[in-house]
Amino acid sequence: MLTESRQVAPYVDTHGTWEDYESNLRRKFRSELRRRRRRLEEEGQLTLEVFDGTEGLSELLEEGFRVEGSGWKGTGETSINSHWSTRRFYTEIAHWATEHDWLRLAFLRLNGRALAFDYCLEHNGVHYLLKTGYDPAYRQYAPGMIIRHLMLARAFSDEISTYDFLGADYGWKREWTDVQQERLFLLMFAPTALGFLDRMGFTYGRPAAKRVKNLAESALDGRVSPLLRRGYAMVRGRLSR
Repeated sequence: MLTESRQVAPYVDTHGTWEDYESNLRRKFRSELRRRRRRLEEEGQLTLEVFDGTEGLSELLEEGFRVEGSGWKGTGETSINSHWSTRRFYTEIAHWATEHDWLRLAFLRLNGRALAFDYCLEHNGVHYLLKTGYDPAYRQYAPGMIIRHLMLARAFSDEISTYDFLGADYGWKREWTDVQQERLFLLMFAPTALGFLDRMGFTYGRPAAKRVKNLAESALDGRVSPLLRRGYAMVRGRLSR
């Protein structure tokens, strides 16, 4: 069993007041946010809608996934719609979360058109931002910035104690907070030949895994079992990714 710290996740403690939190944002950032929102509101009616998935879930997911994948995520194949298995995963999670009242799907709309989308979970007073995206046709208005501002304001006014950005510490998240929390990953390996090889690969890398294979061949007089051969191939595949 191994414990590994891989990244930190920014978050906002929402126990205080929205006014105090907002006043601590960079002045230039607040000014830019107001300017972009004012320009967008000049184009029509700007609204924020948050759904729990109990009605029209399939339609909401279809619309949200389309917005989330309409920009660089789609071209970079990191969006939900980029792979069938990824879309199925987030769809199944959405149905499960709806049954437990965890799901929150947020849309920033201009005259009814979705400009930005958040795929979130809420549980035990914590708001988790899993996925977000915006329509690149409205990039000049910074819809991603505007939906984040509105969703954070909602968190302060609702029964939310923590707004968790999840994921890695990307620069745009640091505009909203400089507080981070460590993420620990627990890696467990089966007490078998395959498990041993897998652990060697994680711990020491490819050379160590190869040495283990050579030792196994020597110990078995060159007759390596199919299990060890498959285990070594798994380690090589994992290390090459």
